[in-house]
Amino acid sequence: MIAAPQGSAVLALRYRPLGDVLFAQLDHGGRTDDANPSTHGADEVEYLDADCVVRWASVGGRRVVRSVQIIGSAARIRQGRFPTLPPALTEAARALVERSARLAPDVSTSLTATVVLTLDDLSLSGPVGGDEVAGEPAPRAVSRELASALVHLASTIAAEVDTPTAGGDEFDDLTPVLRFVGALHELAGVIAEQRRPAPGLAARAVECVRGGLPLTASERSLLRQALTDIDRSSTWRAVARGIDALSSTIDDHRRLRTEEGP
Repeated sequence: MIAAPQGSAVLALRYRPLGDVLFAQLDHGGRTDDANPSTHGADEVEYLDADCVVRWASVGGRRVVRSVQIIGSAARIRQGRFPTLPPALTEAARALVERSARLAPDVSTSLTATVVLTLDDLSLSGPVGGDEVAGEPAPRAVSRELASALVHLASTIAAEVDTPTAGGDEFDDLTPVLRFVGALHELAGVIAEQRRPAPGLAARAVECVRGGLPLTASERSLLRQALTDIDRSSTWRAVARGIDALSSTIDDHRRLRTEEGP
């Protein structure tokens, strides 16, 4: 166990490539001084979004991170969608995730790291989360509307790979499609249940929008933008309409090809 000097604490991090999940936990080595959050009041649990939960302890009027769990952490880092947390914690998390990418370990292997930080390093003043703090869940009807649009798009994409392209060729490799369809279903399920943005799962879906999908370059661009705008629940109705419009376009193109025949 790393010894932490007075007024500081050991932050233990663990990154699991399988699932792209990051955990961070404060370890005070059993100290009981006034700077130790474990000697203070009950934790405050805060959902920054559906993918990130933080436990805060109150120390001397400050909120200090006791633990955090982030889903889709690597994808969020790559896309600049990492939650707003104390900068020192963010840097430690980034370093561990980047080390995992360099080492390319087996996906079943977790990587760990420990860093000694001051309690100031683990404190955050001002609002947390990002451009839009999760706050209260979105209305259930809005959440269902967006989830339904995502599932509809997933079904449309899945049906499209069973249809010959304009040139009469079938898709040989369905892996990109299956990966994307799975990502959309996972995102839709979390949004329907949690009624909060899920930037980690949305970031994963964005990284599946690449070659191998039955989309034009402009459609891929529109879809990536929609899966970025989805981070703000205030945009959900507009995003749902845009995704439904894309699904309708793909459906129309497939019907035309079917009617025209080979």
